[in-house]
Amino acid sequence: PGKADSDEDGIPDGYEVANGLDLLNPSDAGLDPDSDGVSTLDEYLAGTNPFYSNIDYWDSINISVQAGEPFALIDFGAALTESLDEYGRAWNNFSVPGISNSSITLSNILGVSTGITVQTISAFSGASTGNGITSGSRYSLNSVKSDYLWVGANGSETGKLVISNLPLGETFTFSLFGSRNDVGDSRLTRYTLIGENSDSGTLQAIGNQDYVVNLTVQPDALGQVELQVFAENPDIRGHLNAIEVV
Repeated sequence: PGKADSDEDGIPDGYEVANGLDLLNPSDAGLDPDSDGVSTLDEYLAGTNPFYSNIDYWDSINISVQAGEPFALIDFGAALTESLDEYGRAWNNFSVPGISNSSITLSNILGVSTGITVQTISAFSGASTGNGITSGSRYSLNSVKSDYLWVGANGSETGKLVISNLPLGETFTFSLFGSRNDVGDSRLTRYTLIGENSDSGTLQAIGNQDYVVNLTVQPDALGQVELQVFAENPDIRGHLNAIEVV
């Protein structure tokens, strides 16, 4: 570019090129592509990345939890959780197995938005309204433990979620719960998390009441973590009922 600021929007051309902005569009100075409440111009003035949220999650969620306790909870499946659990915690609902219209923004256990999003990037086979264990579970609400997202086809199908807007350099533990009433077969489910590092584990969903798989990762350079869910071959289906984010 021949000028320091071709579109005269207050943002130098070098910054616009480096961050994929339009050199000839002054209106992009007022945009907020990462939805953190800070305009592109203010991101430039602060020396930050306009495509990575600058929300300080630990301040913005305004919450204090004990070490090892979740700050956000997600119920997967078609039955919605609309009441607080026995500890007075709010739950997020993720009910769409496909890619379209699947994105949600997580609230913390007090019901306050965190800015962290969850979205399907590879479709699950379906969303169940029931058939999970409803007695003796680690969760008090039937709507949490009885419904689920599922994948099938003996390990040839993989449901994938991406969790975005996670703060860089932080370590997160995801406690994953899968459950299915006993139908006389095996539903060994593998969960894999991929971020700056990766972690993986399996869980037998049939008859499961209390067991969770705990996977620990740091977000990648984009502030994202990918979760993959599939049935271990030769088992016919894998299940995802709930996630606790610690």
